[in-house]
Amino acid sequence: MQISSPVVRSCLSLGCLLAVALPPVSALAQTVSPEIELAQIQPASTAATDLQIAPRWRINYNSSNGGYDDGFTGFEGFIPLLQTPGSSVVYLVPRLSLDDDINLGGSLLAGYRFLSGSTLLGGYAGFDFRGTGRSDFTQFSAGLEAFGDVWDVHLNAYLPIGDDRNRIASSGDTSGTPGNFRFQGNRLVFDTGSFSQFEAALGGVDLEAGLRLSEFAGGWGSLWGYSGLYYYSGNGSDDSLGVRARLDYRLQENLRFGLGIQHDDLFGTNVFFSVNATVGGPTRLPDADAVGQEARVWARAAESLTRNPAIVVENQTERSLQVGQVALDPATGDAYLFVHVTPGTVGGSGAVESPLGAIAPALATVSPGNVIYVRPGDSAANPLSAFTIPGGVQVLSSGVEQLLPIQFASGLATVMLPDFGDRAVLPRIENGVTLVGGNNTLAGFDLFNGVNGVTVESSSGAIVRDNLVTNASGSGILAQNSSNNVLIQNNTLFDNFLGVTVLSGSDGAVVQGNRIFDIGDTAVSFANSGNGLIQQNTLFNARFGIEASGTTNLAVQNNQISQIDTTAIVLQSGATGTTVGQNLISTAQFGIEANNLSGLLVQDNTISQIGMTALALGSITDGTIQNNRLFNSQSGVRGADLDSLLIQNNEISQIDSGAIVLNTVTNSTIQNNRLFDAQLGIQVEISDSLQILNNEISQISVAPILLTDASGALIQSNQISDSRNGGINILNSSNVEVLDNQLSRIVTSFAAARPAAIFLTQVTGTATIAGNTVTGTAISTGSPVDEGQGITVLNLSGSLNLAIANNTVGGPDPSDSNTGDSVVVALGDLPGSLAPSTVTVSNNQIQGNGSTSPIAGDGVQVVVEGASNLSNLTITDNTILDNRDDGIDIRVGNILAANPQVRALIIGNTVQGHVNGQGINVQAQRSGSTAISGTSRADVAVQNNTLSNNATDIRAIADGTAIGSRVCLRVQGNSNQDATRLIQANNGQLRAETFSGNSNNTTSPSGTIMANSTPPCSIP
Repeated sequence: MQISSPVVRSCLSLGCLLAVALPPVSALAQTVSPEIELAQIQPASTAATDLQIAPRWRINYNSSNGGYDDGFTGFEGFIPLLQTPGSSVVYLVPRLSLDDDINLGGSLLAGYRFLSGSTLLGGYAGFDFRGTGRSDFTQFSAGLEAFGDVWDVHLNAYLPIGDDRNRIASSGDTSGTPGNFRFQGNRLVFDTGSFSQFEAALGGVDLEAGLRLSEFAGGWGSLWGYSGLYYYSGNGSDDSLGVRARLDYRLQENLRFGLGIQHDDLFGTNVFFSVNATVGGPTRLPDADAVGQEARVWARAAESLTRNPAIVVENQTERSLQVGQVALDPATGDAYLFVHVTPGTVGGSGAVESPLGAIAPALATVSPGNVIYVRPGDSAANPLSAFTIPGGVQVLSSGVEQLLPIQFASGLATVMLPDFGDRAVLPRIENGVTLVGGNNTLAGFDLFNGVNGVTVESSSGAIVRDNLVTNASGSGILAQNSSNNVLIQNNTLFDNFLGVTVLSGSDGAVVQGNRIFDIGDTAVSFANSGNGLIQQNTLFNARFGIEASGTTNLAVQNNQISQIDTTAIVLQSGATGTTVGQNLISTAQFGIEANNLSGLLVQDNTISQIGMTALALGSITDGTIQNNRLFNSQSGVRGADLDSLLIQNNEISQIDSGAIVLNTVTNSTIQNNRLFDAQLGIQVEISDSLQILNNEISQISVAPILLTDASGALIQSNQISDSRNGGINILNSSNVEVLDNQLSRIVTSFAAARPAAIFLTQVTGTATIAGNTVTGTAISTGSPVDEGQGITVLNLSGSLNLAIANNTVGGPDPSDSNTGDSVVVALGDLPGSLAPSTVTVSNNQIQGNGSTSPIAGDGVQVVVEGASNLSNLTITDNTILDNRDDGIDIRVGNILAANPQVRALIIGNTVQGHVNGQGINVQAQRSGSTAISGTSRADVAVQNNTLSNNATDIRAIADGTAIGSRVCLRVQGNSNQDATRLIQANNGQLRAETFSGNSNNTTSPSGTIMANSTPPCSIP
């Protein structure tokens, strides 16, 4: 039983005891009048029969002692139940105690004391209980006592009741833990031992007598001396007789200090002390001359019982030992049989005392379940000859730790065989070992020469471990022909042509913890085998590290592979369900090559210092490349003919060419990768349903994202920064989406045909560019007119349905400015007729872009050339502020006219602060000296726009230049500061259909402005 109250714990101190009992210091120096003290315990009469005993309460502290590991504090009462004053008293003593660990104990005792002449006699009986925190005990107690004026005698007896012994801890079990393994004859024997720890309550008796040794003058109390014998006995304990002596200093009758020493064979010698304080009793005994001897003795009738204040508990340990037990094979339940071999020994029986001198006679005597145990002998100079291990036989050497499962009386254990020697001294075998028949083992040998060092031939469950294999012209270790579930572990192989080879349906092979180096061809190879595991191997200085073909469910993990001439890991030839994880690969031409696979998982690998490609993929279906770190290599990930590929959460950096370069990809995703310090970020040629999502791409020198011949591509939520030659580039593609990307500090190049941070060229079908943020785009060389653009779409053929919406291009901070035009759409079909296209530019925030020397930087620029037909252009609800050139600029036939046409609606835009250009500019014209048949035509409605602080708010130009051009214009409901400028020249036609509802409804015409007439305008 245990109490954890901090309030109780705080009072368990010597200070509490002294505070209860001590009077002020000045009172101790006074001589107390016996008459005053007597008055505290008796009536006016001094006859003993008139003395009355009142209830009293005590607190005491006892230090640790024999049978008490901790000290304890007791709270005790003395309660008279029946009394004849001066003659007898029946009393009750309740007691609670707390040891130093706050474990609860206590007593309930009843007793009787009576006065016989000048001697006080008495006895008691009752029950005690004690909790140790791990056990609870009870006992019956009884005792006799006699008091005189200056002496007393006490006899106590203690009898535990109930459970008097409790197991608190054990090691092993009741049958013991095996140990002291040794060979005897052909057997492995051992001893078993166990121990258990108990707590046991001890019974016994004690007898003690005491005398007052001195009484000090001046009220400084008295000193008593006690001595006696005690006897302990209990369950699981030896009987023991002890001696005890102690001093009791009574500063006052209600404050006592004790110091003692005791010795016995159970607990040894112990020194102990105690403090006892009483509330309710007299501080002095009455003087005998004043009250008589009987009354003075009677005054002791309420003293504390002199007894063991708590149950004595012994901590016991039991040990058992059984010698010479025989080790049993858990598989059969029979005793292991060991045949001992020491090469060079003459004669011998195979017992440990008489070993055989060669393997051959040992093999002639063994059967399944037997062990041949080989010591080095003279094999260094005279190697053992090649041999074959039959099924179920283990051939082990003393040169390495040999662990063996055994069965003993109470269970199973794995033990190390005795006679383990120097690991560097292995028995030598020349020309190889063969394992046949299954469930056999070769462990701890030095094998050299021969075709194969170790051959596992149709031997399922074979184990080859802890061997040294060198100078094999074939494989160091070969498992073949359905050798299933073979374990090849902790071997060292070098100077062999091949390392470990697993062939021909040897399923479930485990190649683990081997060190393989200086190999002529492949360190580890698997072919046409399933469920293999290659892990925790160290491979270096080989042509190939790991090579697998035709495998199923192969796992390659936690290997260290370096200094490889060609490829660290090669996976090919229809393998399925392959996992390559947590490998450390460096210094090779290729890191991982995977060809013609399905179900490939490559994760958590670190690949560096690769001369060609860190991860090369070909003809992969259903592959995942994730959480890899590729750096300091020529290429990162390269692949072709890929279906359902996921490339995610990789970090690829310090790449001389491309971080991720793919060709012919379907239904694949590239997401959450971090790519930096490379020539190319993500380049994909020929793709269908490709997604590029949430990648962080920076410090790219050629192109962060480059797609060619993509169909159904989604580029979304990527962060691209500090790179050259554009940001997102899509060429010759259809049905693409560019959404929610952030591009900053991009350097573009017109010479590299990448003039913009987001650049789409020759894109047909549906294209959406939405939610992107483009800031800080800069030029590389040449004029800002040609590059430094934010978003550019250029098409020379095909039909396009384009939406550019909700983008932020530039910003109020100068560092956000893009050097060239903000949004550019250019359509120009030079050889023939472009199918009708639709373009919507809406809800974009465009601000602060362009250059003043030379002046460049339109907010929105739409260029229609050749035979292009932009049948529906909508520019709506954009905010276009403070760009260096025009706010909205529409140009038709400015370079080459072959009937280019545009129908445009410009509505609801805010266009302000274009002090070097126009707010809205529309022009159709022909430049140059060569006349080409055709007419440039623009039918444009400018409605409900807000325009201010522009050089000109609205301007329209129709310049025929030899063959003519046509502009039809509707200007309606705009908030504009100045007049609309209308310019007609060189046989161009400028038709003004409607001017109404504008803040400034006047025009500033130049040339001939025609009213709407035949042929009629086609304004949206």
